[in-house]
Amino acid sequence: MTMRLKMLLALLLAIAALAVFDRPAQVAVPEISEGPARVQRTAAVAPAQALFADTEPDDALVPDLFALNAEASAPEEALEPPVKPARPFTLLGFKREDGVREAYLLRNGDVLKVRAGAVLEQRYRVLALTDDAVDIKDNVSGAALRIGFEDHP
Repeated sequence: MTMRLKMLLALLLAIAALAVFDRPAQVAVPEISEGPARVQRTAAVAPAQALFADTEPDDALVPDLFALNAEASAPEEALEPPVKPARPFTLLGFKREDGVREAYLLRNGDVLKVRAGAVLEQRYRVLALTDDAVDIKDNVSGAALRIGFEDHP
């Protein structure tokens, strides 16, 4: 046998061994999520002993799945109390120098000195400085905020 034929035979044996003994690799495929799942609120369920007080403990307890529950049909707004949005800034104080009014705001440990018309963090625009508050507009959401001393203890 020639050397070329021996190498061809060895290659064929190797391919046959791979075909017989090789297992496909297990590829981990992450599950695709379409965003956070909405939590559904359910009404509290009474203990089974209270629902079936006249039955014996050996009986199988089967709740009525088709019974209407008045609490479950309540609108979702009634279940959740209104949440006051977090303020991005804390008002520290005001200063008037050479007829120009300035305010000092606290954000993440940094003190910012602002005037009317200033843009903070390329997101918030200072609309006006009043006697006891700073009016700010969030350019991303379009919400107008009033930052005053009464907002923070």
